[in-house]
Amino acid sequence: MASIFARVFYFAFGAVAPIAAQILDLVNKDTIAVGQVLQSYFVYVPIYNLNMGYIRIINRGVLELLKKMKKDSLLPYDWACAGESLYMIQMSLMFCFAWLVIGELHIVEDITRPITRPLYSYL
Repeated sequence: MASIFARVFYFAFGAVAPIAAQILDLVNKDTIAVGQVLQSYFVYVPIYNLNMGYIRIINRGVLELLKKMKKDSLLPYDWACAGESLYMIQMSLMFCFAWLVIGELHIVEDITRPITRPLYSYL
């Protein structure tokens, strides 16, 4: 049960909250105020800070790139604009899924059991 709670917690504060905060910063003055209040509460959650920092770094890179390019020369999903970020998201999703499967099937425990079991007798 705690594992499910941890997954939901990390998904909510690591994925949904930073994206919601970025969207709230774009709509209007009222939502900007709401987003700033929420960010003041979310700042105490480490996964939120990590992902918010990553989003801000990517946004800076995209803005610098767009300043150098001619207007209307990039499509929204062009590799130069968002391709690397989309690729990294795809790779991290596959890595996290694989890590989840490995953890749930106890593959690491099965591999390390012949090594760790004799050590338990000395403890």
